[in-house]
Amino acid sequence: MPRARRRTRGPNGLGSITARRRKDGVTVYRWVPPPDDTGRRLGAVTCATRAEAEQARDATLRPTPAGAEQTLGDYLESWLGRQTSQAPQTRISLGNALRHWEPISHVLLGELTEDDVRDALPLLATRLPGRRYGRPLAPGTAQRALHVLRQALAPLVPRVLASNPAARVRLPTRQRREPPAWTEAEVARLLDAATGSEWEPFFRLALATGLRVGELLALQRTDLDLDGGLVWARHNRVQHTGAIGPTKGRQLRRVPLPPVVVAALRRHLASHSSVWLFPRSDGASPIPDGRCALALARLTAEAGIRPYTLHSTRHTYATSMLRAGVPVATVSKLLGHSSPGVTLNTYWAAVPEDDTLAAQVAQRLQVRESGTIAPDLHPLAGSLSGQGRSS
Repeated sequence: MPRARRRTRGPNGLGSITARRRKDGVTVYRWVPPPDDTGRRLGAVTCATRAEAEQARDATLRPTPAGAEQTLGDYLESWLGRQTSQAPQTRISLGNALRHWEPISHVLLGELTEDDVRDALPLLATRLPGRRYGRPLAPGTAQRALHVLRQALAPLVPRVLASNPAARVRLPTRQRREPPAWTEAEVARLLDAATGSEWEPFFRLALATGLRVGELLALQRTDLDLDGGLVWARHNRVQHTGAIGPTKGRQLRRVPLPPVVVAALRRHLASHSSVWLFPRSDGASPIPDGRCALALARLTAEAGIRPYTLHSTRHTYATSMLRAGVPVATVSKLLGHSSPGVTLNTYWAAVPEDDTLAAQVAQRLQVRESGTIAPDLHPLAGSLSGQGRSS
């Protein structure tokens, strides 16, 4: 039996490492160096583990490169500063993710190893002193921190690092949870509490369109087509800076409005003259999201419903649409997702599961032992009766 080999090609100029099973069943790892200027290769090195083969490769090929004496914290700060092509909110999100790596920010890049990253993972599960609430990081937040670290370290390979120390580190698989959404009864109680207040048009629009909070706050009068019953999502308000920029993914989309929301918006537009749909008292800029959050907290307490965040208005819209049978592709387009797969992965629990229909379809596909389709089980059985099963 031929001996099994599995070759892993390294970055350019570093050769390759091949896993080879010997006759005695032991797997060894053989590093084959790249050719020199004359086309000849240095002697290959065989090691017991892949890690040893990588160490042998690095010791042979890599002098201390420029940049290796920089600390991880300094590098991550400089990397974040170079992400000028990203949207402002995206840069804020990247910075928030990278701040969780403070426990190893002092480690030099040239000494950063996979074990350093792995050993830091338990520290991600507990917020450092001074971080808000003092609560453990959510699994999704820890996964995001690891993903962004991989992304930031990737440009260092192979110039500074032989391999990405975060590339093969994995977090435990987390259990998927349903996004927090209110029931129809809770929505009714929330809207009853908001009716007649200055916040009625805001929360009616939020629950009827599923727009992101930043998209709601960036709406202008010209984004409304009340005669046609439509609202256009064209811009987004960055949470921390208040800057107005493009929507997530730079998508322009329209969302239909029900008549009750159109009526509430007509009354609201008649109450002020600002170009912004939801302006500050001076009309010069949109209201801050913090005011909206405080208003929601007050209204949920008054209505006696679960105290979710502003983003739950979007979750509630998406969940209600899917449970009502609106196609996933349509809901994805209304939400501004990059693909229906994102919608399905997020709101998987809201997609109806019709086991009875599935069983009926499977039953109609069944074939009798004689090879004919059962007349009472298949709608085309009359025209296909007597035809044998093809071989």
